[in-house]
Amino acid sequence: MNKFSCFIPFFLVVTSYLITPSLSDQTTQDFISQICRTVSDPGFCFDQLNKNLPSPQTDLPGLTRLTTGLALAFARDTETFFQKVKEHEENAGLKKLYEFCESKYHSVVGFMQGAKYDADRADFVSMVNLLQLCGPPVIECQTALGDIVYAVRSKNAHVRTFISMGLKEGTLL
Repeated sequence: MNKFSCFIPFFLVVTSYLITPSLSDQTTQDFISQICRTVSDPGFCFDQLNKNLPSPQTDLPGLTRLTTGLALAFARDTETFFQKVKEHEENAGLKKLYEFCESKYHSVVGFMQGAKYDADRADFVSMVNLLQLCGPPVIECQTALGDIVYAVRSKNAHVRTFISMGLKEGTLL
């Protein structure tokens, strides 16, 4: 076997990874950079936006609609997570904490639904107002749970990143 035969698959994988973000046009990438460099987890932001772009030429309102849709999906997923772990938790204290976080995420999902609706209608002022209401319940949940469950800290961090992304997009519009 040729000593370069292992290099070729490696080169193709690395090249495809590096080229993937450039499948969108430069203006879209500029918007993505402007949004993602202001959030706490820029890598997550870049990954989510580039992976879920509806088209290579997505404008800022399109990125905003994408972000609110992703934020809503992540918030729903987190609410469902709390519903499921609560059902199976035997420790009464931890079960109460999960119920607390579930109620907080129920509020977040409601606010996110409104924010998505407003983004879809291009009412970005109302969208920003609703997104601003999402942060405190997420922080309250994380504060109550502390670092008890790593998956929760990660989920909360992702939802907070989406909130920051939406707020940045809303201020740019």
